[in-house]
Amino acid sequence: MPNAGATDALAVRQKLGVSKDTVVIVQVSRMEGLKGHLLHLQVLSGLKDLPGWACWMVGGAQRGVEFEYLNRLKREADRLGIADRVQFLGSRSDVPEILAAADIFCQPNEAPDAFGIVFIEALAAGLPVVTTRIGGAAEIIIHEECLIPPGDHEALGKLLRRLINSSEERRTLGRLGPERARSLCDPATQINELHRTLTGLTRSTVCAPVVS
Repeated sequence: MPNAGATDALAVRQKLGVSKDTVVIVQVSRMEGLKGHLLHLQVLSGLKDLPGWACWMVGGAQRGVEFEYLNRLKREADRLGIADRVQFLGSRSDVPEILAAADIFCQPNEAPDAFGIVFIEALAAGLPVVTTRIGGAAEIIIHEECLIPPGDHEALGKLLRRLINSSEERRTLGRLGPERARSLCDPATQINELHRTLTGLTRSTVCAPVVS
């Protein structure tokens, strides 16, 4: 009997018209240039020869400039010949379910970003997380092979090709994700870490020699 998680993931895929055997690459982010959507699409266009993959772009436009950017992305997907394999899903209230139904998370930031809670969410979902070695992402992702140089089309293409072709490598890179997410963001873990830090500071203050 399939577990509930697998059943839910299959239901999400069915709603989005994706088969259970399709390798789904997902990006969840705001509609702004630094998130690397254009680079992502350009690299995916170089993978058209590979069968059996699809991409979900999750994130809705809210301001005029974001609507312009989103329309540009859709035009680019069409120009690159991958519009039939890339779905722009807009704003979603079911991001955890979307991540659980995907196989690879890819957000090739083109400029430094902040901490990036979506990376934590993708790790918690057990996905290999592919991004660039800049900003907060470089401090979150533990697998060096998943961190590519900014703007490196060739490196990103080679990595995505490998992951699309190898379910074993996807499982290997995603296996440590949930534990990594807990170590960074689990409330109990962070409270204990804060307690240890404050305790250490208190002891060092008490034991410090008095200078007259």
